[in-house]
Amino acid sequence: MAAATLPAPLEPVLSPIALQPAAPRPPGLPLPRLTVITPSFNQGRYLEATLRSVLLQGYPNLDYIVIDGGSTDSSAAIIGHYANHLAYFVIERDRGQVDAILKGLARATGEWFVWINSDDLLAPGALWRIAELCADTDVVAGTTQYFDDTRLLGRRPSVKLSATNLILEHMNSGVKWHQPAVWLRREPFLRLAPQLGYHYAFDWDWLIRYLHANPRVRHVPDVLAYFRYHDLSKTVGHGPRFRAEQIRILEQLAQDAPFATLRATLDRSRRGALWLQALDALLDDRAAPRWPRFWQVVRQTREDPEARCTGTTRRAARRILRYGGRKPA
Repeated sequence: MAAATLPAPLEPVLSPIALQPAAPRPPGLPLPRLTVITPSFNQGRYLEATLRSVLLQGYPNLDYIVIDGGSTDSSAAIIGHYANHLAYFVIERDRGQVDAILKGLARATGEWFVWINSDDLLAPGALWRIAELCADTDVVAGTTQYFDDTRLLGRRPSVKLSATNLILEHMNSGVKWHQPAVWLRREPFLRLAPQLGYHYAFDWDWLIRYLHANPRVRHVPDVLAYFRYHDLSKTVGHGPRFRAEQIRILEQLAQDAPFATLRATLDRSRRGALWLQALDALLDDRAAPRWPRFWQVVRQTREDPEARCTGTTRRAARRILRYGGRKPA
C-alpha cells in the first residue's frame, strides 16, 4: 500500500498536526504484520484524519480494519472513499466500542495490534517504529500526545507497566499509560478470550489480564499516538463511571483462579477505589460546610491508611478547603 496512491482528502483535515507521507525507511528492516483497528460511530468530523494518519504511514505489511457501528453522518462516504486501502471494513449496527474492537480482532491477521479510535491519530512513523521495537517483548508501550482542534497539549508516557502496578494504579503505584500508544501481540491476547461486559474501563481490565500472562514490556519515549480532547470524548467527564467499572473488575479478578496470588492486592485496590467514590461525593457536596467535610476526609483516611492515604486524598482535602469542592475549570 503506497501512501502516494491515496485519494485526495474529502475535506481539510481538522488537526494541528501535519499529516504527511512517511519518509522512506532504510532497507533490511523486518516488516511484521501489524493490525490497526478503528472502531467508529458518527465521528465523521474526525474520521478522515484518523484514516489518513494510518494510511499515510506507507507501511507495506499493514492490516487496517475499520468497524463502523452504522453511522448516520458522513462516515460511510469517508470509509467508501478509502475502501480500497483497507484490509476490511463493515458498516452495521453493533453493541458499541468493545464489540467493534472484538469484531476487528476476529478479522485481524497482524502479529501485533492496536486500536485507534476514530477521533484520534496514529503518530507519523509509528508503524515503522513498532517494526523496529517489537522483537523479544510482549508489549511495546510509548507516549501519547494530547491535542485539541487547535493546539498540542500535554504528553502521557508509559511508565512501570505491570499487572500489579495497574491494579494499584489509583494508589501511587507510579504506573502511567494510555491505550493508543500500547501495542500487544494478537495471538496471546486472543488466548485470554476477551469479552464484552464493560464500557469505560475495559482496556484496563484487558491490559491487567494480558500483562499478568505476558509481562515483558518495552517502554519507549517515542510518541506513537495522538489523543484528541473534545466535548464528546468518552474519557472526558466520565470519571465516576470509570470508577464504578474498575470496582466491578477488581471484584471479578479476585474470583478468577489466575489471580489467586494477587487477592490481597486486589482487595487493597478495591478498598482504595471505593474510597475514591466516597471522595467524589464529598467533593461534589457543596451544600455542606467545608470544614466538616475536610475533617471527615481526615477521620476516614485514618480508618484505613493503607488504602486511603494517597496523593489523591491530599489533593481532595485541599480542594475542599480552598474551593469548597472540585477546582473550577
